[in-house]
Amino acid sequence: MSNHSFISILPFLLFLLEWAGAWTSNLAYDGSTQGPVFIYEPPRKARFSNDTGGQLTCSAHGSPTPSISWVDSRGQVVTTIAHKRIVLKNGTLYFPPFGVEDFEPSIHRSTYHCVATNSAGRVLSRKSMVDAVLSLPYNVQVYNVFVLRGNVAVLRCSVSEPMRSRVNVVAWWKEDTLSSTSPVEVHSGGRYLLTSLGDLHIRDVSSADGHMKYKCQIRDIVTGRTQYSSSGHVIV
Repeated sequence: MSNHSFISILPFLLFLLEWAGAWTSNLAYDGSTQGPVFIYEPPRKARFSNDTGGQLTCSAHGSPTPSISWVDSRGQVVTTIAHKRIVLKNGTLYFPPFGVEDFEPSIHRSTYHCVATNSAGRVLSRKSMVDAVLSLPYNVQVYNVFVLRGNVAVLRCSVSEPMRSRVNVVAWWKEDTLSSTSPVEVHSGGRYLLTSLGDLHIRDVSSADGHMKYKCQIRDIVTGRTQYSSSGHVIV
């Protein structure tokens, strides 16, 4: 290549070198910082009992390491309120167990967003609805039913309000009052039918059914706790 040709393309070569330098410089910068990316976002809904308390967890990675904070539905920064809502150092939003009289809708039935922040950016999580349900005293009872021989006895698991909507019937039990045997779980089959509503149907009732007492077992769908009812009888 002649000197004249080299001189003519020198500006272009200098441009390429300058562009390459800027590109590698940007790579070094982008490699040393990274905006926050969520590792774990809080669930869309967190339901818990006031007896147990609950929490929202959130984590993110980035460079530098992001800090975690929380905002409410109005975008206001969430702070610790003693005995009701605690922002932990690890980024968890903790709701301690509380009494029924301490329930506050703005805290215990509200919407929260997790916020991950570092010098390279800020990201907002999806909305997470906290729904703290109150555990109130309630009764579970199986009432006696009167049935003619050969007909169908329908036993129901009666749960008092306001707990009726938050429990499921998970089992029925029968116990022979004429013997000392332990209660036996009742399953669908033969003369017995457990319905989707939680009722127990006994077909072709006989005098032998009058010797039995029946009770249902329920489970709280929030706490997972189970409870047995009082016993009811089939009176033939």
